Amino acid sequence: MPAAPESPVRNADTIVKLERLRNFRGRRERDTAIAPIVNAFERELSRQERSIGSAGRAWESLVPAELAARSRVVSNSRGTLLVSVDDPATSFELDRALRGGVEAALRAALRAGSLRVRLRVGA
Repeated sequence: MPAAPESPVRNADTIVKLERLRNFRGRRERDTAIAPIVNAFERELSRQERSIGSAGRAWESLVPAELAARSRVVSNSRGTLLVSVDDPATSFELDRALRGGVEAALRAALRAGSLRVRLRVGA
């Protein structure tokens, strides 16, 4: 016995249901826009600028240029300035400079009553 032809209304309803299911379960196009990545990067940079901006500028102006070129301020948190240096020799030279008055000048420039400078080799 041949199958009865389906009515056009029922057929259209089935197509709509299939499209809805396809949209729900189907593969989605990957978002390849770069704008969200750039915006996240910009937010991170502005957060870092707020965090270490004035400390980084003070560091660059008070530390001798040859040492400043081989070091960078990583963070400024709870009265501790964390500075990353390229090698142990630079760490030693910076330690001597800090003890020679640069640390007191940093304290005055940052208006920090107590400021501790930690030097970290690498990273």
